[in-house]
Amino acid sequence: MKWRLGEIDEVSCSRCGQLNDHNDLDRILWCKECVDSVLSWAKARSWVVGVCIGMVLCFWIWIVVKPSNMLIGGWAGTVLAAIYVSARVTREVLYGAIRMKTSPESQVVSSDEESY
Repeated sequence: MKWRLGEIDEVSCSRCGQLNDHNDLDRILWCKECVDSVLSWAKARSWVVGVCIGMVLCFWIWIVVKPSNMLIGGWAGTVLAAIYVSARVTREVLYGAIRMKTSPESQVVSSDEESY
């Protein structure tokens, strides 16, 4: 670890424990690789939730509303918009929940725990 004018030059990531320059970490001390991995995890699950919500909406429209053939394009646009919006909201909720779930000290994985 280097010291420069009373500041720490290298800091360990609070999730994976790797040493990084303090400018490369975000506000809760996560490195870019940890942020990217959690974002990709949340993105994959959010599209699953979005498609499920879209299917439920599609079945509701088909069974309850019973649209005419003239308006089917509008209903298809509504379903696609619902899929997109619900996927985006779910992604942000999952990402925020993972970031706030545990304290930084409990997220660090030691090299002894990885060998098991």
